[in-house]
Amino acid sequence: MRRALNPQREIVHNRAAFMAFSFLLMTICTAHARILRTRPTPSETWDPLLPLTIGLGIDFETNSKSSQYDLPFLLEYNFTEPLRMTIEPNVVHIQAKTKTRAR
Repeated sequence: MRRALNPQREIVHNRAAFMAFSFLLMTICTAHARILRTRPTPSETWDPLLPLTIGLGIDFETNSKSSQYDLPFLLEYNFTEPLRMTIEPNVVHIQAKTKTRAR
């Protein structure tokens, strides 16, 4: 004999079953995907007409004590196919948050 669940517990049980079924369905549907053609990244190829690759990123983090700005930079020059020079400086600025006191 099955005991009757309270309505709130039954809703949670049904949602969990639905989420599990949805996850299973998503993984089955995406498992058959394949990449037909890929393009190499600019740093993996050597082009005598444009041997320069430049990249820049911006990252910002903050919390109650400080803020941090992070600027990673990439400069790559391909002299020949096997010889390349890569420079990756990273500029970081950390700014402390100060508390002002009322006088």
